[in-house]
Amino acid sequence: MLLRGANAVGYSSYPDNVVYRFCDLAVKCGMDVFRVFDSLNYLPNIYVGMDAVGKAGGVIEAAISYTGDVSDPTRTKYDLKYYVDIAEKLVKAGTHILAIKLFYPLDAH
Repeated sequence: MLLRGANAVGYSSYPDNVVYRFCDLAVKCGMDVFRVFDSLNYLPNIYVGMDAVGKAGGVIEAAISYTGDVSDPTRTKYDLKYYVDIAEKLVKAGTHILAIKLFYPLDAH
């Protein structure tokens, strides 16, 4: 299931208790793997979803939204270090699976 962090399965933010209850019910109804992401890679929103999924007993697949071009040395804001830092923080926060959305083939090499 795609879980947009604090937005759950919608496009606007929900109170944390709604996200937790939704994940709890989803796991009870048979959902097992949740891809948790935020389109802007805003970690506090991702952490809410990760914690809700984990407490419900689901498998957390934290996803990084790739919007840069790490092969272009002139692009310095969203460079390789930016994405590695996010990945390390998501691993430290307890993700079971780490995903990167929309990588270019050359950048993945």
